[in-house]
Amino acid sequence: MNQLRSWLYGRDFEETTKFPQNDQIDQGKDQLSKRSDSKSLDSKLQQAALRVIPLKTGDCLGCKLVGTSVMMASGIIVIGSAMAGKNRNPSLKGLKGAAYFSLCGLLFVGFETAAVCRLMDWGPFDKSVKPDIEGTAGHR
Repeated sequence: MNQLRSWLYGRDFEETTKFPQNDQIDQGKDQLSKRSDSKSLDSKLQQAALRVIPLKTGDCLGCKLVGTSVMMASGIIVIGSAMAGKNRNPSLKGLKGAAYFSLCGLLFVGFETAAVCRLMDWGPFDKSVKPDIEGTAGHR
């Protein structure tokens, strides 16, 4: 596993010297880091996002945004497929269709609520609350 990790991340000097393109990549990174233009579009967007989104130590803004958008997209897919299924299936008329659409609507609301909670660190995603594992371990 360590060999795979060193090959993937280029931390093993012997392995990285076999590939000359790694030197070109490192030089390109050095040139990018030496740029004095710190007010690029990415940093402006990140600063604007951090005004609204709480980011605690150890959090990754990109990971948080991707996780939130995947949950939101899942909710949209559920409600979209429910509407398409209700239109295509004639047996989903009346009470049966209302129950089907209500269940899919609840799933949509659940996904969207989880996405907002994930983004804002509310509820189960709150990292300031520590679980009481020691207190429950003694009970059997």
